[in-house]
Amino acid sequence: VMRAKAKSGKAMQSPDVWFEHMLLSTNFVVGAALDDAKGMLARELLASQMMRNITKDSKERGLFKKTPAKVLLQQIQQVVKHKRMALCIRAEVDSFISRNRLTSIAPIETSEPILERRIRMEEFWNFFHAEFRTATTWPGRE
Repeated sequence: VMRAKAKSGKAMQSPDVWFEHMLLSTNFVVGAALDDAKGMLARELLASQMMRNITKDSKERGLFKKTPAKVLLQQIQQVVKHKRMALCIRAEVDSFISRNRLTSIAPIETSEPILERRIRMEEFWNFFHAEFRTATTWPGRE
């Protein structure tokens, strides 16, 4: 809400007034639903303020100890390691799914046996290389 208020140039306006103005201007929510939306916003603002007060009080009483930079760096490295591992696992899963799909596709059956096809292909390529790849038989070079 705070970011959206700042974008619209109404950063100084209270969140509930700004939210109500936005809902009324869009006609997206009307009647009893508008009151419900205002109530949800009020609960969110109350929860946010309570968490802010609890955190501030806990810090003042010394419940939240300062984290050394070294420990924070280790935690960041662990997060990066887990993200990298998740990417690798995702790639493995995608590969497995693709491989599984390919193996489940039925092979195309041909009426020609494989040995006869290979012999026919070898004859064609031998003939092609012997006849058509010479410089004298190319079109326009006669």
